[in-house]
Amino acid sequence: MLSPGRGRGKEFRQSPGRLDKERTGGVTWPGTAVGAEGMQIDPLIEEIRQDTDSETRVLLEKAARAIVAFAGSFRAPDSGEFRRGLVEAGRKLFAARPDLPPLFHLVTELYALAGDAGDVDLARRAVRAAAVEFTQSLAAREEKVGRQGARILPDGATVLTAGRSPLVEGILAAAAAEGRLGGVVVSEGRPRLDGRLLAANLLAAGAREVTLVTDAALPGFLPEADRVLLGATAVYADHVLARPGTSALALAARAEGKPVQVAAGVLELLPATPLLPEPGLAGDPARVWEAPPEGLAVVNLLYEKVPLSAFGGILIESGLVSPWDMERRIRSMGVPPWLGD
Repeated sequence: MLSPGRGRGKEFRQSPGRLDKERTGGVTWPGTAVGAEGMQIDPLIEEIRQDTDSETRVLLEKAARAIVAFAGSFRAPDSGEFRRGLVEAGRKLFAARPDLPPLFHLVTELYALAGDAGDVDLARRAVRAAAVEFTQSLAAREEKVGRQGARILPDGATVLTAGRSPLVEGILAAAAAEGRLGGVVVSEGRPRLDGRLLAANLLAAGAREVTLVTDAALPGFLPEADRVLLGATAVYADHVLARPGTSALALAARAEGKPVQVAAGVLELLPATPLLPEPGLAGDPARVWEAPPEGLAVVNLLYEKVPLSAFGGILIESGLVSPWDMERRIRSMGVPPWLGD
């Protein structure tokens, strides 16, 4: 998990120069030079808010680049004013996409770094370096959860999952690469149909038996499965934000005596506080029916709240955590000052 402000201030003070290509993965990032007029982050935030097609990692990279671009051009007389401007930009970004919990952790990290830097120039460079490191860590954490999750799957297990979650895909792909995955039953994941991509990716990863079914048909395949493994958008103290149908699937699995687990890294964990913005549960109805008959109400439900107790465990980088231990862990998380400033 990100450790805001710890062990990094000294590094930035010793190396205030621009990051080279080796340290940024060869990717071009916005520089730290201050523009004549500064920049408006609102158009970038709106673009990210409206992007419902990109993968989570891509959205997080866009968000990190937007913050770095803003930090590089924001004119501030001192580090305190710089941090206030940075926090306002980060708060707007997280409010636009509260369904991306890693943004919360990124803003928390940048808030601490900007306060520790001492002057505006060092703060800019610290923000940029932390944002680059953050984006580089996203793939690594997926691999770590994948390896951890693959270890807990029994040899030859048939796993049932709903749609596509990058963390779930990492687990199943790792198990397939080790020759330990018996089979996968995956639902298509309407309206995005991301289950198709998961099925194709698993076949490419060496999975032997992959079956794609409609969303409504998925519970009917529970007798063939050894366990249910699902993704999570966010994990709160008392519930998980997950794709629609998760509650019903978890109840059906429990009736069949099948273990149900959810994969979520520590960046999906959010503290217990009313200050957090609430993710919208419904999306663009046109994704369900582009031109419905006049007078017809069409609802595109993106998420539902599922009680933590519905799951037998939550899989994070360190292993499988019980719902009760996860609740205690989340309730012990501190609320960063920027959330209430």
